Amino acid sequence: MKVVYTKAIEREGLRYFVTGFPGVGTTGYIVVDYLVEKTRAERIAIIKPKHPPPFVAMAKQGLLTPFELFVSSPFLFLRAEFYPSREDERPLCETLVDLFEELGLEQAVLFGGLDSAYYQGGARVRLVATRAFLARYQRLPAPLLEPGLFVCGTLAVLLYEFEVRNLPAVSILPYAALTRPDPRAAAVAIKKMNDLLGTSFDVSELIERAEEIEAEVEQRRKVFDTAREHFYV
Repeated sequence: MKVVYTKAIEREGLRYFVTGFPGVGTTGYIVVDYLVEKTRAERIAIIKPKHPPPFVAMAKQGLLTPFELFVSSPFLFLRAEFYPSREDERPLCETLVDLFEELGLEQAVLFGGLDSAYYQGGARVRLVATRAFLARYQRLPAPLLEPGLFVCGTLAVLLYEFEVRNLPAVSILPYAALTRPDPRAAAVAIKKMNDLLGTSFDVSELIERAEEIEAEVEQRRKVFDTAREHFYV
């Protein structure tokens, strides 16, 4: 796993690592894509996996690659267009935590989603956090995940790696629609990050354009799924 820098990284002022992956409600992806846009973050690196997918796509800014790092102080973002392969999952997570330590970042904030079928009332968000994170906060902006429920996939591997290295990381998990992109759940997650970090990101656009964003993300997902299946243009 290699980090290929497209621009020199300005380390001064960086404090938080933020990422999310397509999953329940595509919430993690929607949050990060929205924050990258709103902060006008600048791409500073491409992460090159050992097993890159055999397809590419175009975005407004140019060629779109699966895993890109963006900086807008105090944030370092990883925007993941989709999940890494099983072979690349652990190397990717280890590379990200290596970079977190190398840059001396303070905290990781990771986004995902929970199937709304499990929602039983109360807070619309649950947290999953490392012990190092919990030691920092006497009060949390949302309850911890209920016993018996699990975080799976790349997000779980990344949290595990932060825990093993005794680093502060928290995953913000709103209850979201299982079968479609859910921008409203992404808005709930960002509000909780505002509570946690003292930021003030406006989520009104996510709510107002929910149907439009849902359609855009769903179309992108279908294109990627088709490319995975056929491996040709």
